[in-house]
Amino acid sequence: MKAEAIESVPDDVVRLYERMTENERRFLSDNWGVNTLDGMLEAERQSELCWTIFLDDEPVGIFGCARVLGEDGEDSNVGSAWLVTAPGIEKIKLRFVKHTKEFLLKLFERFDILICSASAENESLVDWIYWIGFEVFAEDRFVYGRLDKCACRWLSQ
Repeated sequence: MKAEAIESVPDDVVRLYERMTENERRFLSDNWGVNTLDGMLEAERQSELCWTIFLDDEPVGIFGCARVLGEDGEDSNVGSAWLVTAPGIEKIKLRFVKHTKEFLLKLFERFDILICSASAENESLVDWIYWIGFEVFAEDRFVYGRLDKCACRWLSQ
């Protein structure tokens, strides 16, 4: 199995979307409140850094980080990390986690603080959050729509 992560392009998003199950698509649509493909394309577009994870030349995940605007509407030093996966990511889970830290170092060249919001139902994202060292800082779960969420942050390198 050949696995690699390379800088994302919009076509990667479309290819990943096509590989996702209907449940995965519906989950993201419910969570984000937009059409799944449109939301994924927008997340990729807004991300300053974004990579596609390939397994044998097929996309099995995309992750990136978009800058969070401050209260004054200006850019902040905070990045919001995100991850979307499709069937196949489980085959390289440990390899992906091991190499994610390399990408985190690249993110910390641009951001002082990384945050992430995750639904408890999104097991791939929740696992990723813990594996790469995010800590849950909001112990109380809060609701967006009908999904429970937890807020997380990685404070330093």
